[in-house]
Amino acid sequence: MVSNSLENVKTYKKLGLGSLSLLIFVLGLLFSVSIGKYDAIGDHVLRFIGENPWSNGGTGLHYTIFYSLVFLYTSINYWL
Repeated sequence: MVSNSLENVKTYKKLGLGSLSLLIFVLGLLFSVSIGKYDAIGDHVLRFIGENPWSNGGTGLHYTIFYSLVFLYTSINYWL
């Protein structure tokens, strides 16, 4: 009786930086996107560490987008 040798081979896919890049990408999106009436998670994080997420109080340049771009850029570099 001849058995298929491929049935006996166990293959495991390793988790690497490419797998981690999806998590970093999702964090980047969550960091910058506000949902409904709630602020973005990045705004809360910046306020928690004592920084204002906007350059002019509640208006102006939104600093959170720059921090989220760091997440997105990093995830794309790890993915490629």
